[in-house]
Amino acid sequence: PSGGQVSQLEGMIELRHSRLERAEQAFGEARTIAKKHRQMAAEAKSLTWLAEVELRVALAAEAGKRPAHFARAEQLAREALDLHRQVQAYPNLQFMAFLSYARAARALGHSDTARRALDIATRLIESPRAATVGAESERAEFFSQFVMAFDLLVDWAVADGRLADALSAAEMGRNRTFVDQLRAAGIDLRESL
Repeated sequence: PSGGQVSQLEGMIELRHSRLERAEQAFGEARTIAKKHRQMAAEAKSLTWLAEVELRVALAAEAGKRPAHFARAEQLAREALDLHRQVQAYPNLQFMAFLSYARAARALGHSDTARRALDIATRLIESPRAATVGAESERAEFFSQFVMAFDLLVDWAVADGRLADALSAAEMGRNRTFVDQLRAAGIDLRESL
């Protein structure tokens, strides 16, 4: 693997162990290498992970310091999204960037922007769901990583007093998860009709 890929992997390991400063350093190094070699997709991926790190830093920071971290996370996610669009990145990477952008925007009080970003994120995961082939258990496992977006849609809609939207998001998220779980278990509801 290239130096940038090694730094990406180091960053992911550090993030998994909640060593945020070291994760930020590794992802920053990966971004620098990608930028130097004009590898826009790798740079976008690094920015996406840097936004996630910054969100976690914000949540761990003292209350007075959180807005600056959320603003930085929002900016990093926005930069990542700009690059993702240019290179037509995989939907799951775009999803991560939109999710980080939405979470940061919501924390900064930009509820409408956050909701729009989260709506885009959930739509992004529907296109690969329809096109995905392979073992049902693998499909279910892959799509389980996106459940958080539906949960946030529900939470935010309830907090904003939009109960009909909350119910709709809950149904959409749970139905998707339920159908994926049935498929993973090898159950075909059409056979019982």
